Amino acid sequence: MGWRTSSLRSVRACGRSVLPPSDHADGNAHVKTYIRSDGSIGVSIGGLCSCGSRNCARCAGVIARQRALQLADGLDWWLNAPYTNADGRTSRRCALFLTLTVRHSLDDTPADLIDAVSHARSALTNGTPYRGGRRFIGDRDRHGIAGWVNTIENTWNPVNGHHIHLHAIVLLVRIPTVEEYVRLGRRLFGRWAASLAKDGFDCDMNHGGFNLRLVSDTATAGEALAEYVCKDTAEHAAFELLNGQGKHGRNGSMTYFGMLAQIANDPKASRFWFALPKGGKAIWPDANTLMVADALTGEIIGDYPVNNPTLRLLRITHETEQALKGRRMVTYSHRAKDAENPLDTAWNKFLDKARPDDQTDEQLADNRADLGSDVMEIRPGQWYEQYVTHPERIFELLDNTRRQADL
Repeated sequence: MGWRTSSLRSVRACGRSVLPPSDHADGNAHVKTYIRSDGSIGVSIGGLCSCGSRNCARCAGVIARQRALQLADGLDWWLNAPYTNADGRTSRRCALFLTLTVRHSLDDTPADLIDAVSHARSALTNGTPYRGGRRFIGDRDRHGIAGWVNTIENTWNPVNGHHIHLHAIVLLVRIPTVEEYVRLGRRLFGRWAASLAKDGFDCDMNHGGFNLRLVSDTATAGEALAEYVCKDTAEHAAFELLNGQGKHGRNGSMTYFGMLAQIANDPKASRFWFALPKGGKAIWPDANTLMVADALTGEIIGDYPVNNPTLRLLRITHETEQALKGRRMVTYSHRAKDAENPLDTAWNKFLDKARPDDQTDEQLADNRADLGSDVMEIRPGQWYEQYVTHPERIFELLDNTRRQADL
C-alpha cells in the first residue's frame, strides 16, 4: 500500500528500489539467511533503499523494535540500580508514565495539533518552574527528576478527527510521597494547559486529558512499556488484518497503519494506485478527489476520482504523512555535557543503557550490517519485473528460503 499510495516518494522507494552501485558492491539485491538470538532462522533481503520514516511499513517496524528493546533495557537497569545522592544516601528509583492530550475536532488539522502538542511538550521542562533558579528550587531538583523520554502519537476517528497526544516516561531517583506525586502532576498539567492555550487549544484534566502512573518495579514497567512504545506498526496492523479487521481504537479510532490495513482489506480499494513523479505533490481539493500537482508550478498533472468510501481514508493518511514529515516524534532529554549535578550523572548513565550507540531513527532503519550469508542474488531488472510488480512473490521468496534453511 505504501509503494502505491503514499504521498511521500521516500516511502514509495523504501524496500522497493535497489541501491545504486556506489552504495553496494554490485548493485544487486541479496537474499540472506541469519541465525536469531533464540537459535531460529531469519531471512532478509538486502541491497534495497530505506527511508527511516515513521509512516513506512518497513522502517517503522525496524525502528520501533530497536527503540523498544533499548528502552526496556534502560528502564530495567534504572529500576534495579540504587541511586546515591550527594550526601551518600541511597534511594530506590522509580518512573512515572504520563499521558497528556488536547481537545480536538474535525476542523483541527494534524499539523496544527502536532505544533501545539510539541510546544506544550517543551513547556513541561523549560523555564524556571522546572529547572529552578538561584532563589527558587524547580520541579526537577525538588522531585529528583533525572530526565524524560517522550513520544507523540496520533489516531483518527470520523467523529472527532485527529487525536494527537503525548506519552512520556519521567525517570525519578526516588519514590515521591503522595503529596509530592499529586503536586507534581498538577504542576505539569498546569504548564501543559497554559501552553496549549497560547496555540488556541485546551484540555480537560478530568475526562481523559491527563493520566499519571507510578512504576517502581520491572514487571509493572514491562506491562506499561508494552502499551506505551511502538503500538502502531505495520506488523501489528497486518496481524489484525489477517483476523479480518483493521486496527481500531476506542470509538472507531484508527492509527495510520490501521487505516492502510482497512484499505488493503477492501478488495476494490486495495487495487488503487496513483503516480507520484519527482516534484509531484498529492493534494485533496475535496474528500472525493485526489490530484497530483507540480510542487513548483502548481500545474495539475494527475486527477484521480475517489468514489470508494474506504479509499477516502487515504486522504487522512496523506494528511498524517505530511504533518509528521521531518518531525521528531520520539525525544530523549539531552545528555549533560558537564554532569556536575547527580541527576545529570544518573541520566547520562541511563542513556548509556537505553541508547548505547546513540543512533538516529534513520541510522537504525538504514543498518546494513551483514546479518548472515548470501543465499542468492537478484539482478535489479529481475527484482523489479518479478517481485516489485508482484509483491506476493516477495513473501513466497522469504518463506521458501526460510524453509530451505530449516532443512
